[in-house]
Amino acid sequence: MPSIPTDDLLARPLNVFRIPSSILADLKSEDAASHNNVKEPSAPVEVTKEQETLKGGLFCNACQKELQDANEQRQHYRQDWHRYNVKRRLLDANSAPLTEDQFEALVGDLDNESLSGSDSDCSDDGSSSETDSVTALLRKQNLEDGIDRSVVKPARSSQSAYAWFKTVSEYPPNVSFGVLRNIFPPNGQDENDHMVEKLRSMQIKGNPNSEKRRGWTILMVGGGHFAGIVVDVDKSHPQSTGGDRSVSVLAHKSFHRYTTRRKQGGAQSANDSHKGAANSAGAQIRRYNESMLQQEIRELLSQWGSWIRQSELIFVHAPGNNRKVIYHYEGAILSRADPRIRSFPFNTRRPTINELKRAFYELTILKVSHIDPTEYQAMAQRAKEETGQERKQASPSPISPPTKPVSTETKPTVPEEIEKLVTLVQKGKLDLILKHAERSDINLVSELPNGLKAADATRFPTLLHIAASSGQPDIVQYLLNTANANPTIVADNGKTPYEVAKDKETRNAFRRSMAAYPNLWDWMGAAKVPSALTQEMEAEQRRREDEKRKKEKERKKKTESEKKAREQSKVSAAEEKANEFIGKTPGKHNAAITADQIDLSRLTPEMRAKVERERRARAIEAMWAKRKT
Repeated sequence: MPSIPTDDLLARPLNVFRIPSSILADLKSEDAASHNNVKEPSAPVEVTKEQETLKGGLFCNACQKELQDANEQRQHYRQDWHRYNVKRRLLDANSAPLTEDQFEALVGDLDNESLSGSDSDCSDDGSSSETDSVTALLRKQNLEDGIDRSVVKPARSSQSAYAWFKTVSEYPPNVSFGVLRNIFPPNGQDENDHMVEKLRSMQIKGNPNSEKRRGWTILMVGGGHFAGIVVDVDKSHPQSTGGDRSVSVLAHKSFHRYTTRRKQGGAQSANDSHKGAANSAGAQIRRYNESMLQQEIRELLSQWGSWIRQSELIFVHAPGNNRKVIYHYEGAILSRADPRIRSFPFNTRRPTINELKRAFYELTILKVSHIDPTEYQAMAQRAKEETGQERKQASPSPISPPTKPVSTETKPTVPEEIEKLVTLVQKGKLDLILKHAERSDINLVSELPNGLKAADATRFPTLLHIAASSGQPDIVQYLLNTANANPTIVADNGKTPYEVAKDKETRNAFRRSMAAYPNLWDWMGAAKVPSALTQEMEAEQRRREDEKRKKEKERKKKTESEKKAREQSKVSAAEEKANEFIGKTPGKHNAAITADQIDLSRLTPEMRAKVERERRARAIEAMWAKRKT
């Protein structure tokens, strides 16, 4: 197998279980590597045989001093000598404690006033000066050693989420490799001296299709959502840039129920425990859904019992009251005391299957950090000067929060011609694209450089990806049929141009090219195009769509005619009913009918209006007849 250049190897995502041999063979713990450049700590004070054989006595580990009784112990803990050794030990665990004579000699050089201790009692006014003196002594020693621990100490301690490694000779000293501590086997996350051996033992060896599997169980629950998967680690390679980029899922399941109060937020059970049980219909529905969701999750965990017991690690995200769904019930499969159970050392989103796969990707990626030593030292010097000015105003704590490593990678510059071409592709200007490419001598099928400024273009490697994601079927058709663009190239997110297509018409452009050139590319395999779309198939689709539209038009027409017929029948029935109450035949009025004989309440508004018109007509006829007489 040919060796991969260093720059290309670090530019692509790396999997912690498939670390290249060139890196793995030369790997060394960063703490161990950094200790080679510092002076060896002085040997600790040996404990005498009398101290070893002392029964029932007291002993100060920070000062390596034997104490006779509890009273002497209290007096010793008040001394600045003891405080200094404790703080010095916090700053550097490998530092040897100073004797009382050595401490007094150091304090004498500070030219301070008398300190509290065995010579004088501690008072309220002197407590602050005592602490300042110890702090000043620690600062003085740090500066004499050329170390400003508040600046230079990186955020890569044993409490960091990552275990950091370096290579002895393969890569420059500014390149570091980080692995999440949570993925190491139980009882192995904090043993820095054996991290490299454990990392080597975790590599996938032999046949990944063997019957012996290394599985992980990943569970998330929150907000009425649950998702869980069991992953075959040996067969999964989510960081691969080839066609095998996938997560091998042995089992998966997700649930969702309405348990969260929409506007006010929070689970119904939490609201009940805080304000009392509500009696609304929504509250009852949410309580029922919480109970059913809990039952469904526990039943699923019971069904996955064999998978969970065989899992190497179990990652669980169950914040707040969701923990009782996973733990602490009769017959629980999982126990919080299980050393295999781990949390996620990064933020997670809504529990879904895709989110679990993303979490698996983040857990198994090998982080690569680039730090420029010269700029890092300059930054440390500037921070030291700023810290010195602040010390004149206030006395900060000697243990400052660690600083994050600053990446000094410079973004590559992209020619303006490429930026303009990408913009034209996003807008679908085919004529302008061809003219611009010919004038600027740009190859339309070559991969794009990094550092594009155009929106949504930085994560796509080719113009075919950009045209598909922008919904430009004409551009896609030209790139595939005329320019012979490669539809099998995979983007950083693992998707082909077909998979990032915006709409159906853009996807059909890929299918038409597959029908026109079936043997040109691996359409169904690497390109992920499901099937070809021939002209006969399109004609058949148009015919079916025309028939569907015709039937829909006829159905609407028939519905309208039936509706009009029903309305006409209602009007006719109402008119007959009104004529019956009025007691007239067509063209004649019956003046003998009075208002008492007509029940207007049983008539529709239209009929009541008609009766009123008849009454007014009869009243006018009676008035004119009376005037004539």
